[in-house]
Amino acid sequence: MTQKTAMKDIVVLLPGVMGSVLQKDGKDIWNISVEAALRATIEIISQRSLFKELTLQDDDPERDELDDGIKASGLIQDARLVPGFFKVDGYSYIRKQLIKNFDVTPSNVNDDNKANFFEFAYDWRRDNRVAARLLQKLINKKLPRWQEVYPQAKVILIAHSMGGLVARYYLEHLGGAQHCKALITLGTPYRGSVKILEFLANGYQKRPFPDLTEVVRSFTSAYQLLPIYPMINVGANWQRVSETDEIPGVVKEQARQGREFVKLLKGSRSYTTKPIIGVGQKSTFQSAQISDGRLNVSKEILPPHPNNGEPLFPSYCTGDDTVPLVSAIPLELSSNELQDVPLIECHGSLQSNPQVWNLLKSYLMRLQDTIEDFQNPMSIQAAQQRAGISLTIDDLYLLNEPVQLGAEIINVEPETLNSSRNFGGLNARITPVSGSGRSPVKEKFKQENDTQYRLILDPSVLAPGLYHLEVETGRAHDLAPKAVHDLFQVMG
Repeated sequence: MTQKTAMKDIVVLLPGVMGSVLQKDGKDIWNISVEAALRATIEIISQRSLFKELTLQDDDPERDELDDGIKASGLIQDARLVPGFFKVDGYSYIRKQLIKNFDVTPSNVNDDNKANFFEFAYDWRRDNRVAARLLQKLINKKLPRWQEVYPQAKVILIAHSMGGLVARYYLEHLGGAQHCKALITLGTPYRGSVKILEFLANGYQKRPFPDLTEVVRSFTSAYQLLPIYPMINVGANWQRVSETDEIPGVVKEQARQGREFVKLLKGSRSYTTKPIIGVGQKSTFQSAQISDGRLNVSKEILPPHPNNGEPLFPSYCTGDDTVPLVSAIPLELSSNELQDVPLIECHGSLQSNPQVWNLLKSYLMRLQDTIEDFQNPMSIQAAQQRAGISLTIDDLYLLNEPVQLGAEIINVEPETLNSSRNFGGLNARITPVSGSGRSPVKEKFKQENDTQYRLILDPSVLAPGLYHLEVETGRAHDLAPKAVHDLFQVMG
């Protein structure tokens, strides 16, 4: 039996965008899997009305609740995906590990008992100020109760993706800093995401999947996830989203308001910030340009440094497939102040990655004793030298479309690859999210050159559904990269 570590502080887990269950009039409208949704009637799909109830109307940031009857009721526990926009591997793993390894008292946010572990669900469509205000109310209610047990208790916030922006606003503008011992973020887009911009501008149209572009464009939060630094090449100049008129599907004034919100999130350093960052994914969008009325994104062209306008080092050309490295660094930190935190993993799987959990566990244990050794400086350049696996996959594969998966071994010296025979190559383990009695599919990638691999599966191999993908080396080796994970959908 695992020896549990006493947890004297309150721990609050904040999910990212799409990470909370949303209900309307007591019925789930965002908790249904894409697989289940696509088994809905032909009428729903043909009318493109899937999830239409999620469309946000007149978001007033001063109101805790709107008149649309939609409320957050809990965290998403397993995988969910909106192709081209966002995917998340649920929060059940990190929840189970916290309860397994630490002596915490979980409780519902609405209960009045003394407890110190809460999962904070919020309406991720809305202005993040609303969620931050609700977080303030939760902590103001729960912390004094827990301090009856541990008078010196503070709050530790663990936030995935956009949850970090919610936490930051609470800490910096709603008095939360005085109550906070540490903020630990997993893949938070402190400076925004080019992938979100690409979705708002171009949408995702791969029939018969419904076009959800207009639904997402209605979200206030989507504009608070846009890049705030100059990353659009217009002529010979780099411009911010909020400065650019010609972006299709993007309202310039809302982009300006989104940027003003994010600029407020620079940390005061009165509490410890620990960012855990996903890197190594060459599929991460880095910049964009506008051509013939369309936004074209690039995975290779880096924008200038957001602080000084100088060219970025090539080592910045990475990310977690959703958040580029330059955006994952907190606004108040420079790259050489990061503390041994970049890991090679995809954005939606950071919170369910065993390496991430091991880091998180060690941080939490240290925070219960002393914070003196909490910081362990390592430069981005050093972190980028770690061996890893970079994935190239589509979010969605159509009926009768071959499932093509690309993978590449990165940051390994040629001599090591030769002596280890490429660590036995790369293997894929593809597991249906829903289970349904189906066994995982195990396949070996075909090597295309020294480091690059490809796997092409016949459409008959995978039944329609949502799948976990794990890619790892064929043989164990001290210098071999760790497994990397992602999600994809097969249409029926």
